[in-house]
Amino acid sequence: MSLARALIAVAVVGAVLAAAGCEKPLKAPVERAACWHMVGKIEAGVKFNKLPGSYQSLEYCAAAIEMVRLQGGRQQINGAYQGQFLFISSRGIYVGQRVDGPRYLALVHTGDGRLVIPGAIVRPQAPRLPQ
Repeated sequence: MSLARALIAVAVVGAVLAAAGCEKPLKAPVERAACWHMVGKIEAGVKFNKLPGSYQSLEYCAAAIEMVRLQGGRQQINGAYQGQFLFISSRGIYVGQRVDGPRYLALVHTGDGRLVIPGAIVRPQAPRLPQ
């Protein structure tokens, strides 16, 4: 490979990397007391649909989006609340600061379908047998 071709290849790779670095990361809406249903694929473009009403906490917003998930018969649905992303599934509600970043478990389903903070329901331990 000639020096000219090598320089052109380096320039093309640099331009591609620079263009990739210019992409803005997806941000969740930050409007106070507003709950958002996230629609679409990240690669193709995402739209945030505002749910009607005012939501005083992340838990109320998560429950509202959970209702949307159940009514639509879907396994997973995403949303946002005050700058945080919500990932709602049949396994529980996960929250993350970035759509592609780490997530933490915020709420879990109880046996009767309610959403609670993990560890809120303490089950009595089985009695220990004498040894």
